[in-house]
Amino acid sequence: MKKIIVFLFIFIVTTPLYSFNYKEYDLTLPVTVKIKPTLNDLENPAYIKNVIKQLNLEIKKNPYNYKLHQLRNMYSYLLWDSSPEPTKEIISRVGLEYALDTIRHFPNRPDGYLWKGIFLGIYGLSVGVLNVVGSAPQMKRALLKSYKMDKKYFYSHAAFVLGRMYFKLPSFPISFGDVNKAEKYIREALSLNDHYVLPYVFLAEVLVYKEKKKEAMDTLNKIPKVKSETWYQKVIKVWTVRELDSIKRHLFSPDWNRYKYDFMTDPARHPQNQE
Repeated sequence: MKKIIVFLFIFIVTTPLYSFNYKEYDLTLPVTVKIKPTLNDLENPAYIKNVIKQLNLEIKKNPYNYKLHQLRNMYSYLLWDSSPEPTKEIISRVGLEYALDTIRHFPNRPDGYLWKGIFLGIYGLSVGVLNVVGSAPQMKRALLKSYKMDKKYFYSHAAFVLGRMYFKLPSFPISFGDVNKAEKYIREALSLNDHYVLPYVFLAEVLVYKEKKKEAMDTLNKIPKVKSETWYQKVIKVWTVRELDSIKRHLFSPDWNRYKYDFMTDPARHPQNQE
């Protein structure tokens, strides 16, 4: 299944460089926006590289345009997500540099800290899971800073990414690995923005682990009925609904359950973290 985390963010590149209009690439705009990509376009690295190239040119001319930084960070993640494995390490390093550049220019805004936390995580995964453990304290600080600045920012991403990390990473020595905190953060993300489907999936995963399988299935069955408000939310919903049967098979299969107490495979699911 194509990674749904996250957050998939691109418009067809139709504007020439000399008349670049970044508002056409703003995926938080309403669904009435005329320029829309196909789902295949959303997975095409060539489109994304072209967008990032244009964004870099614009940022050089106007480095204090927050919207341009937001878009460059989002598209950098999408480039990582859609690219082959051998290139993911360098793309995640560049994405982290973009996030740090956003923090330098906007130290009191949440976007740079959000993406710093995310890119630290995916860079660690690109070079080995132990690197995620090593960078986890920085990830946690960055995400908490974004979360405290604006809990609702970008569909409450900081909250449910924190939840995912509490679910996946060990409690010692990095102070993650707390299933109850994972559920708390993910439920909070849903309470702040119930129009976005990804937290439903992540909450169901936690509930299956806690043996609340009926509630987990009920949570997944809500996804097709979610009233997505923006174009971006609608795209994520389309992808999630398309994969919903395979998500259910994965979460409720014996193969998934047998990893429950495997400390290296899913460290947060250690017996010490059960209720």
